[in-house]
Amino acid sequence: APKAVSHIVCGHRGTVEFGSPSYAAAESDGHVEVHVVRSGGGVGSVAVRYALHHLNTTDADVSATARYTSAQELVFLPGVIELAFRVAIHDDFELEEDEAFELELYDARVPSTGEPVSIGAQRRTRVTIEDDDFWVAGAAATSVVDPEAAFAAMETGTDTVFTVATRTPTGLARSEA
Repeated sequence: APKAVSHIVCGHRGTVEFGSPSYAAAESDGHVEVHVVRSGGGVGSVAVRYALHHLNTTDADVSATARYTSAQELVFLPGVIELAFRVAIHDDFELEEDEAFELELYDARVPSTGEPVSIGAQRRTRVTIEDDDFWVAGAAATSVVDPEAAFAAMETGTDTVFTVATRTPTGLARSEA
């Protein structure tokens, strides 16, 4: 919800910028919430647009807006000093490195007249998508070398030694028990 505070200073419309130089979210979160703040004045309405710049992401990883929205524009009503928006994250269920993109504010203006409004020093912010997928052995990666020997040992009550080979993202791991 918009944060409304009596923040009208000397008739100034204020300066808009991101609330933080960086944000992070887990890939499975589905979105990241980003804050834009208005400081130094709160007279009238102010609109600002934002753009998404891929660093090592693609449109398959992230969408500039949340579901069911398409506007990449925020409008601060009179007296409102903070707004938040969501960027959609698409979980691909793949084990990978963290991914990142940047958001940039531009075209800050008075909606009714187009008069320019200042954008602060924090006009860009970096968002990291933290990969939280994990490797799971699939049926194709699992096999029993000699099922007859294992069942025969169980029937006679003798000890059986199993060798387990597991493939990991970095190679082959072996364990004997």
